[in-house]
Amino acid sequence: MRFYLALLYVSIASSIWSQAGLHVANYYGFRDGLNNITVYCLRADSRGFLWLGTKEGLSRFDGFQFKKYFTEQHNPKSLSHNKVFDILEYQEGHLLFATGSGLSVLNTRTGQFENDKIKFAPLKALSGTIVSSLYQDPEHRIWINHSGEIDVFDSTLTYQFRFTDLEWAQSLKGKISRYESWYMDQHGRLWVPTDDAGIQIIDFHAQKIYCRNNNPEHLPYLEYSFIRSFLLDEKNNTLWLAPWGEGLIKFDLSSGKIDHAYFNLPEPGEKRTINALLETFHGTLLFTIDGNCYEMDKQTMVYKEVSMTDGQDENAPDNHTTEINSISIIRTDDHQYWIGGIGLFQLNNQKTQNDLVVMPPGNSVVCSDLIISGSGHIYSIYSNGWLVAVDKDKENFTHYQVPVLPKTSLTDLCEDLSGQIWIGSTSGILLFDPVSKRFHYPSFLSSELKTVNVNVLFKDSEGNIWIGTREPFHLYCYQSALGKTIELPQEAIKQFSALGKNGRISSIAEDGNGRLWMVSILGGGILCYEKKEDRWTSFPQGDHNYNFLVNKGIVSILPGEDGHLWLSTVFGDGLVSYDYQHDSIIQYTREQGLLTDYVQTIYADKANNLWLTSEYGITQFSKNVSHPVSNILFESKQFPNELFEAAFDPTDNQLVVGMHDRDIFISTKNDARVAPAPTPFTGQDLCQ
Repeated sequence: MRFYLALLYVSIASSIWSQAGLHVANYYGFRDGLNNITVYCLRADSRGFLWLGTKEGLSRFDGFQFKKYFTEQHNPKSLSHNKVFDILEYQEGHLLFATGSGLSVLNTRTGQFENDKIKFAPLKALSGTIVSSLYQDPEHRIWINHSGEIDVFDSTLTYQFRFTDLEWAQSLKGKISRYESWYMDQHGRLWVPTDDAGIQIIDFHAQKIYCRNNNPEHLPYLEYSFIRSFLLDEKNNTLWLAPWGEGLIKFDLSSGKIDHAYFNLPEPGEKRTINALLETFHGTLLFTIDGNCYEMDKQTMVYKEVSMTDGQDENAPDNHTTEINSISIIRTDDHQYWIGGIGLFQLNNQKTQNDLVVMPPGNSVVCSDLIISGSGHIYSIYSNGWLVAVDKDKENFTHYQVPVLPKTSLTDLCEDLSGQIWIGSTSGILLFDPVSKRFHYPSFLSSELKTVNVNVLFKDSEGNIWIGTREPFHLYCYQSALGKTIELPQEAIKQFSALGKNGRISSIAEDGNGRLWMVSILGGGILCYEKKEDRWTSFPQGDHNYNFLVNKGIVSILPGEDGHLWLSTVFGDGLVSYDYQHDSIIQYTREQGLLTDYVQTIYADKANNLWLTSEYGITQFSKNVSHPVSNILFESKQFPNELFEAAFDPTDNQLVVGMHDRDIFISTKNDARVAPAPTPFTGQDLCQ
């Protein structure tokens, strides 16, 4: 639910694939922490938060809880008025609010109001001026409608001029655009809808205002006075108009054809009024009317009602909140839709929990590890002893019962140079041959590795397999070129051996220079092995960050640029940037927009982004700007805090997350809306 401005596309693999359509996934009201259930406006900011302007204060929603902002008497650095009519992120990390008493400015990075940035007296905070709406044009100028005037500011909030004082624009004086959205068309004309004077089209080139009182071409859509919402579809040369009490009207601007939908509501009035229109990601229209929410096909105008609940979520609307009355509708790029009106509604078009059946019912088990093979197949292991193989087209999957001793748990996976899958367990190592579909014990491994408790398997860039064990802790390396296994001396790994019974290596990663980085979730710091020099080095080397890096367990490690590591810890320290050459740490946490401070895995894509998984969902973190740019929640709340594993597929630019009964595929392409969605599982579940 935090929000998600990256262009993500989520597809869920399933043996039962049904088109669930849009449904209301959640409802949030006063009892959930919302300031007031009358929501005037919604905005999703660049850091992933959802902001709600209400009748009684401002709310920030991070997907889990609301943070409230109210006017504080005698505090000029607070919200200027509790009625918030519009929200604009005029610069990244800076919000401008239209309120019942001037403008307010919030720095979302510091959490501080900076109202003194407004120097123009009529619009200063606490001025008493009712500000109706805000708009930022392609040149970053800010247009402010208040008191029947339109003032123009630059992108630094410096007053420029009063547009309605221009001789050719004085007809706009007295016009109020309250909740409607402004729109700049491809010809540079600004469309300003009003609730009492119809649409006002500002033609800057001709220096004219086209409206009811100046309609030389007798355009029928300019004849309506009371406009609640509109949508100009320039691609299809179509205008959608929702005047008060008139349902929805479609104007074909090429042919002049007009179509009208009244939704079986015979009498004009508020019940037959659409207050907000939105185009969905798949090209339909989304709106509410008479307490119902609809999707409409733009070509045929055939509409269907949006399901009020998927039958799974305890936060879905109950019998007391079955009507959806919208003032504002927005979409966020994780394919979520948010409706503000009487409370906050969350819609999505992801599949319900019943659609996410990969394993037979009753087999809700933990995914212990997941890898993507060189052939593109996905392999995952589960706590019930299964190995699940998914083909590279994600059309078929097969699960196998791994032949291990009773009470044996599967722990880790790895693929060797020959394409065989190594399966670590609490009682040794087995190999799975994808061609013969058979398991066998590797004859080339030493005898102790056939019974030992394997904690980690890792293939390096040379094809060597590193094997870390626990109770007792040892580190081995199977040298593929020589076909032999060596045990690393205890002196090299003494910092983990010193942990006694807790000694182990939990994770291994390799950087671009062939250095191996090893960490443990139970402490011990960071161990680096430089293969070229056959040199072992432990970090931190000084005392400055000793407690942070040694006494805390490290959950995940990803080498970054030379001299730099990305880490997460057991204690929930967010995303940690560690410069090991200078022994310095930078932390990125919830305050910077992460879903949670408990990061489970860290992966990097080709576009200089990090992808962080957690128990709640996934965060995209831009290394270019050093902050999160999007989040997506796992839809299910049925299995809170569940364990899962993830892997990154650099070929398809996908993050694959293996959970207890399903795999989730997240595209990391720059614009996944135009990328083909991953194909779901459709094959039969063949148990072997």
